[in-house]
Amino acid sequence: LVHHPVMKVALIIWAMIVWSGINAQDPLDRVVSGANQLMTWYDTTDGQWDSVGWWHSGNCFTTMVDYFLVSNDKSMYSFVNNTYTWNQIFNFEGYDDEGWWGLAWLQAYEYANDERYLHITEAIFADMAAAWDNTCGGGVWWDRAKTYKNAITNELFFSITAQLYHYTKNQTYLNWAEQEWKWFSNSGMINSQYLINDGISTSSCQNNNGPIWTYNQGVVLGGLVYLSAATGNKEYLQAAEQIANSTLLHLVTSSGILQEICEPSKNCDSDQLQFKGIFMRNLVTLYQATKLSTYSDFITNNANSIWNNARSGNKFGLYWEGPYDTAEPARQSSALDALVSALSISTTTSSYRP
Repeated sequence: LVHHPVMKVALIIWAMIVWSGINAQDPLDRVVSGANQLMTWYDTTDGQWDSVGWWHSGNCFTTMVDYFLVSNDKSMYSFVNNTYTWNQIFNFEGYDDEGWWGLAWLQAYEYANDERYLHITEAIFADMAAAWDNTCGGGVWWDRAKTYKNAITNELFFSITAQLYHYTKNQTYLNWAEQEWKWFSNSGMINSQYLINDGISTSSCQNNNGPIWTYNQGVVLGGLVYLSAATGNKEYLQAAEQIANSTLLHLVTSSGILQEICEPSKNCDSDQLQFKGIFMRNLVTLYQATKLSTYSDFITNNANSIWNNARSGNKFGLYWEGPYDTAEPARQSSALDALVSALSISTTTSSYRP
């Protein structure tokens, strides 16, 4: 691996930590440990992570760039550029897949201040915006065949538009963000418990009572934080708090550790391995906007549980309360999202921008 320039940097960082001794209580040492393990699965020849899908790789990339932002590490521009070189693609069957990369490129733009990353996000926005129509009153389709309108695709579109406004001050993006939230909040996908189901039935235009995944409770939080910052309307933050508070009440173990609904029966699929970290990444954005200790305590407790109960060496498993099961890029980056979030709380630097 050391012949790859990006990997070489990562391994040198890891070696320095090993030689100096990892301080198990230091949030930065924990993150560096987990990040360097994640980088061992990074393939410089295609800018993606081994054994996982394209959308997973977009999230792995986001996790790493979040780490660079929070730790103020300016040494990894070549890694970001290499990933961009191989992933200037979208137009996948699912609009959600490209939406993850849209958010990833916005993080890359914040990190490297390279206009290429902003422009590709704008191209992804345009492609997703073309998937909006009046079926069920609005919303973006999940797929090009127009078979389903679901929560995650619309949340991704919402967060992308709100963040694009933050960077460009182009009123078009703010208009889209407000339009998306108005439709989404009235679509029925947010249920009576302030939890978001998977989508709506396009035949009845009603909540389909689909699974309540953690990532659907997460992406919307980031969008609402940016929309609140853009408009000065605190009602958006209040909506985010309702969803976050309900998640912390209902989607946790008896010890208060975040848990996917598929975990007790041990039947999570490869997509669901990624979900929890996405929630944590957006919860820390909400924390930075509100400074509510409920959120910082939850993030810290989850990070501690991962380190103490869901770890083998520098590898992290799925079950954050324990025991450790196995590791691969989705599990690793998801857990690392929680550790990076805890690091963000403990430092004066964060990836939160409004």
